Amino acid sequence: MRYVTLIGMIFITFFLFACGSSKKAQEMEGETAEELFQKGNSELASGKYQDAINTYNLILDRFPTTDLHIDVQLKLAEANGEMDNFEEQMDILLRLLRENIIPDRVPQIYVQLGKFYERAAQFNPGTVTTDTMDYKKAIEYYNKAIVYKDSEDKTAQSEALYRKALTEAKIGLSAQAAEDYRTVTVKYPNELFSLLAQIKLQNPQDTSELAVDEASLNSYRQQLGLSEGGQIETEEAPTEKPAGSEENLFAPAQQDTSSQE
Repeated sequence: MRYVTLIGMIFITFFLFACGSSKKAQEMEGETAEELFQKGNSELASGKYQDAINTYNLILDRFPTTDLHIDVQLKLAEANGEMDNFEEQMDILLRLLRENIIPDRVPQIYVQLGKFYERAAQFNPGTVTTDTMDYKKAIEYYNKAIVYKDSEDKTAQSEALYRKALTEAKIGLSAQAAEDYRTVTVKYPNELFSLLAQIKLQNPQDTSELAVDEASLNSYRQQLGLSEGGQIETEEAPTEKPAGSEENLFAPAQQDTSSQE
């Protein structure tokens, strides 16, 4: 009897979930791909990751030929990562790399892969070797994003260099991290990550994640003596160190022409 009751409860739960998903799809029936994409992005930004996944999947199902196809899949991969659906996230990213339909988006894919390995390191507490290898793998992907030549995506490239520096700080390479933070401010002075890098330069050993909501960004600008929306003052570009030096251990690799992992 209890078994029958349990089966019934599972069926009812599934039925209600299916009805809810169907109702949501019907409510968005008249919305364009662009409107749904903005809705999904809003859900993702507010932490409603499952809702975002549902919305992005709805776009792919309803608008299979939309120009937003690649952007939607990148966001879908990001939302899956936030839900710890790592297999789904990796499947999407590696498929996009293999297809390489829009080379301009490749740095964004590499950045997500780098973040994946940063996250993986957190699941190996106390296993120093494994942690370090995950961080090194993250740095490899950030380097690929930085040197990729078939894209002008400065936002993705500046994020890659910023996260490379942050990852270096996590494994004790604070001097290299400081150098890369300075390079962010020199090469990408108008990007968000230039502002974050300037804050990190106050203490390159700090490995905490910086908030990027508008209130926090304005606080950073005040700390740096900048007006709201002001440009970061840059320093002279750091001198390149000779190959083989200890700090060049994670120097950017040559461009990856295979576009695969």
